[in-house]
Amino acid sequence: MVCCSDGKQLSFFPEPEFFPILPPHGSAAEQALNDLLERDLTQLDWLADGTGWRLAAAVKILDYLGWGPISIRVKCIGGGRKITRYSLSAKVKQAATSMQCASREVNMHGELDRARDALQSLDPNCDRATWVKTSMTLHAAGGDFDTFNEWSASVCRKCV
Repeated sequence: MVCCSDGKQLSFFPEPEFFPILPPHGSAAEQALNDLLERDLTQLDWLADGTGWRLAAAVKILDYLGWGPISIRVKCIGGGRKITRYSLSAKVKQAATSMQCASREVNMHGELDRARDALQSLDPNCDRATWVKTSMTLHAAGGDFDTFNEWSASVCRKCV
């Protein structure tokens, strides 16, 4: 491993472009994204805010949508048990702010159309992990089961 003076690993490949999909309006993932833009979060924070028990699920959806949330295990205040603290990098926060400003002018149907178009460009013969991630991403973008099932059924049966 070759490192720079700032401790980051050198790469000979360009950094991948950042193209996350905004979570559906009114979803727990949207609430988690908005909260993570303001501060780091733990499940205890979400419970105290009255948001519920499903922070890890909402953060996982953000990961599927390309947001790259960071999770760190920390000691729980008042106990030895460890809990997960979630955060977003400064780069992601900056990009999210500009995306949210732009998205105020675009309705959710644009995101769903974009997700459907992206789905058709993917190979349904992919490995199971990619197939599951694809289904979760389409669902998070507002896609329905019939759309996913139609795409998934187009797999080449001779290849399976």
